[in-house]
Amino acid sequence: MPALAVLNEICGYLDAIKTADNLKPKRALEIIDFLDSTAAPVVRRVTDEYLLAGPRVTKFRHGSLASAAESYWAQLFEAYRVCIASYQIGVPGASSLKAELARIVCRALRACSMQFTWAFLRRISVQQQLWRELGNLYQLGESMRLTKSNTSVYGNTESTIEREFCSALMLAVSAPDALATPQIQIAADLIPQLGAYFRLTRTPEPGSTYVADLTGELPPGRLTTVHKDRAQLRYFGPGKAVAKLNEIIAFWSQHDAPPDELHLTRLGDVAGAKATLRHLSRYWDMNPPERRHARRHYKERITVIHEYEEVLAGVAGLFLDSPFVSNEEQWEIEDLSEAGFGALVLADCGDWIKVGSLIAVQREGGASWAPGVIRRMRLDEKQNRHVGIELLSNGGSGVTIRAASPAATGNAICRRGELSVLLSLGAPNAEQATLLMRAGQFSDNHSLIAHAYDRRYLLQPIALVEQGEEFDLGRFQISVLAKEVLASDDNETELIGE
Repeated sequence: MPALAVLNEICGYLDAIKTADNLKPKRALEIIDFLDSTAAPVVRRVTDEYLLAGPRVTKFRHGSLASAAESYWAQLFEAYRVCIASYQIGVPGASSLKAELARIVCRALRACSMQFTWAFLRRISVQQQLWRELGNLYQLGESMRLTKSNTSVYGNTESTIEREFCSALMLAVSAPDALATPQIQIAADLIPQLGAYFRLTRTPEPGSTYVADLTGELPPGRLTTVHKDRAQLRYFGPGKAVAKLNEIIAFWSQHDAPPDELHLTRLGDVAGAKATLRHLSRYWDMNPPERRHARRHYKERITVIHEYEEVLAGVAGLFLDSPFVSNEEQWEIEDLSEAGFGALVLADCGDWIKVGSLIAVQREGGASWAPGVIRRMRLDEKQNRHVGIELLSNGGSGVTIRAASPAATGNAICRRGELSVLLSLGAPNAEQATLLMRAGQFSDNHSLIAHAYDRRYLLQPIALVEQGEEFDLGRFQISVLAKEVLASDDNETELIGE
């Protein structure tokens, strides 16, 4: 039976437990435990299919996968919550659950946390009720003095109520809206593995720089004036997890693999896993990243195009001869800074948007296109998208590039040359150039020749500034070519000394 059908069937069984007559609490827990263990590989397959879905996967299929996974975690949470409620109200036979309470609460917290994860994956807001449930479960653990009790949650995996609580909170304050969708899952996999290093206190202390409102009225975040006079607050933060995270990053750099005890590459996305570690390290630092430029409210209509070929044509000015743009959309700027925009994308547009998407923007009344990247994205209740856009430059010029040596191997650039964009970055640096190139074209080992303004330039690689699904952004040392000779066979030029 397909995984999706199996998961939906398990959801039905979990739902039936909540209304079953004459089902003893101990037996109910045994059935829930069986369904939980049975569903684990199934929900993982469904989640991985959702995360790895390519453009050929229909929107209906994608939505069905998300709906099944979300329903499963909600049903599992409610099932464990029924067990807890049975004990709390003294249902006959519920006293047999006392020895299992720490494990039951940990599993309920984890199921609650997975609902948060799916909200982040789908770029929607976490429902206030979920924050309330999370706080209630932790308060229950406190009242029974179980928050620090080690328990075997699943198999040999040990945890505590405090660790599970902190893990859910830490994911929420780690800017998941700035991660690509698979990276959110990578973060959700990693964070519980570092749970022992997190810090939770009743008063603000070093290492506990965030605040959680156990009533659920406020989402977790930085301490602000709105938290004043609230009694049910707990302070949390990465604690020693920052140092551990940096150790993992250093180990991976030295050994070309993460430590054996960590499981970070289930999706096969090594580059994404490394980027996720760096992202968490930045946001868990004592001085997390802040906006480099102040934002101000601003309203303006902008025209946006996407996909590498369209962006290349727009920024390079090729639309002057062919004004038709196949994927042009109209967005509205909500706020503005020196580095970019916050924009509103109405529900009938932008279903292609992902964090990391390459776009080009044309301002109202303007003629040129500026390249940019989607850095953040969330959906509101009307399915409108609110995106953060970082502009890579104010514009650019089309240049033809090719490998400096025809003998160079491992370079994805056609020997006859390929169009790319020389970015305009404000004050010009005559010695360096930044190129927007097709994905896979930047090489640390091979120089390029650029044809621009009726001249030829040698571009020696300095660094890959950024790599996306569609593009490479490379920085090069630039110099005017002085010596060229004809290649022996094909009239291609070859730089002497290569």
